[in-house]
Amino acid sequence: MLRDIWITAVIAIVTYFEAAIPVGALVARVLRGKGFHLRRFGTGNIGADNVAAAVGILPALFVGLATVFQGYTPVAVGRLLGLPDIAAICIGLIAIWRYRGRAMAISFGTLLPFALYELIWLGIPILVGRVIREFAISLLLVFMVLPLFLYFRGRSMALVAYAGVVFLYIVYRRMEGVKTDIAGKKGKERRRILLDRLLHDRRPRRLGDGSPSVRQSTISKTSPGERS
Repeated sequence: MLRDIWITAVIAIVTYFEAAIPVGALVARVLRGKGFHLRRFGTGNIGADNVAAAVGILPALFVGLATVFQGYTPVAVGRLLGLPDIAAICIGLIAIWRYRGRAMAISFGTLLPFALYELIWLGIPILVGRVIREFAISLLLVFMVLPLFLYFRGRSMALVAYAGVVFLYIVYRRMEGVKTDIAGKKGKERRRILLDRLLHDRRPRRLGDGSPSVRQSTISKTSPGERS
C-alpha cells in the first residue's frame, strides 16, 4: 500500500511537468523561427491540426504522436509497476488537466493502457473521418461512444466513469470561450456557431500569422478557448 502511494506520487509529479510541455508550439517555433508563436496563429491551438496549418503535415504527425505519448507513458508506467486502476486513472487526469490544448490526443493516450482493444476498433471511424474530412466529428463520436462500449464489454465502473469524464472534458474544452463568440448573435447564426464549435471545433474568428508583430490587444480580445 505504502509502495503504491509513493509510486503514484512520483509519477504524478513527473506527469505534472511532462504533460505541460507544449510540443506543438516548440516544433512550430523551431521550424518557423524563434519569433513565431503558434498560439497567435490560426485557431491558437497547440495541437496537431494547427501545427499542420502552420508548418505542414509531417511535423503535425510527429506532434500528434508525441502528444499521445505524453498521456500514454505515465499511465502505462504506472500500470506496469502494478498500480491499481484508480491510481493510474488519477495520473491520467493530471496529464489531461495539465495539457493546454484541446486535449484530444493526450486523452486518447491516457486511455490506451486501459482500453487498447476497444480503441483499435474505434480507430476505424477515426480513420474514416479523416478520409472524408470530418475528423473532428469522428473524434467526438468515438469519445462519446467509448464509455458505453467499455460498459457493455464488462470493464470496471471506474474505467467507464473515467472515459465519461474525458468525454465531458473534451466537450468543455471545445466550447471554452464560446460566450465571447456568440455575444450579440441571434437565431441561426448563434446555433451555427455553437454547432461549429461542438461538432467541427471551428472558431468564427482567426488570429494572426504567428509573428511577434501581432499586437497584444488582439490577443487579449481572443477568447480563452482560442488561446489554449
